[in-house]
Amino acid sequence: ESEGECARNLAVAQATDTQLVEDAAANAQEEEEEAQKEEHARHQRKLGEELTKVREDKTREAEKARQAKEGHVTRVMREHEGTSKELEHVSSSFVELQGTLETQSRRLQQHEEQQQQQQQQQQ
Repeated sequence: ESEGECARNLAVAQATDTQLVEDAAANAQEEEEEAQKEEHARHQRKLGEELTKVREDKTREAEKARQAKEGHVTRVMREHEGTSKELEHVSSSFVELQGTLETQSRRLQQHEEQQQQQQQQQQ
């Protein structure tokens, strides 16, 4: 082979080597970028899962608080209902006693009036 052909072959070989190195560098960079994208996607999924867990925990806590509040309100309402019934009973008993007292008061007054009349008649 002539020197010219050798020089051309060497130049082609060097160009091919340079292209292979550049291609390998480009592939390595693409793989690194893809790996970073996958890592970012994994991180986003993990954050999403954590956020979902926090939301579920908050929802459970809110439901427990709501149920506790409802239980307290129901308990207070039952107590109030019981107290209200007791108050009605006491009120009813009071009205009965008041009636009895008024009746006895009238009888006593009539009895006293009768005694006064008898005393006046005796004098």
